[in-house]
Amino acid sequence: MSLLSIFRSKPQDKIAAQLYFKIAEHARDPAFYTDFGVADELEGRFEVLALHLFLLMRRLKTGSEETADQRADLAQRLFDTFFKAMDDVHRQLGVGDMSVARKVRAMAEAFYGRAAAYDEALHEDADSLAIARSLSRNVYGIDSDLDEPPITSKRLAGYVSASALCLDEQTDMVLLAGNVDFPAPKEMSS
Repeated sequence: MSLLSIFRSKPQDKIAAQLYFKIAEHARDPAFYTDFGVADELEGRFEVLALHLFLLMRRLKTGSEETADQRADLAQRLFDTFFKAMDDVHRQLGVGDMSVARKVRAMAEAFYGRAAAYDEALHEDADSLAIARSLSRNVYGIDSDLDEPPITSKRLAGYVSASALCLDEQTDMVLLAGNVDFPAPKEMSS
């Protein structure tokens, strides 16, 4: 059974799946792994995917009062879709049934930790080094207490700030219809 076949019954699930696939497609952009220096392996790809999921879920927390319930519902469905996909990936990789739940639970905990760190960093100041330091620690596995984060972290921080602004400009109705745009990473990597 494919991921899409699960969502045939409810329109909201189809929209969440549509958004997930747009995020996943964007996260596969080679610029993240070449220009931004993210490791092109399962963990690095998870980091880029989780970063985009965080950005969209962060945006879904804000908007008009009239769409608050719809946005909250979509955010939960998007989260569920993401971790169902992570479950599917581990099963396709041959991870045993007993280990899949434990691995996916660890990924969910990692996502929550990253989301909290990214949210705090963006809240501090979208142009500060806080984002670069958080990305250094989470995406690149580098000590975030460095006075000066690596250039790859700074570049990715610029992309994250631009993405947050780009998402803020997208209307609730566009997002609730299953459409989302992110900046082109190649344009942000220099």
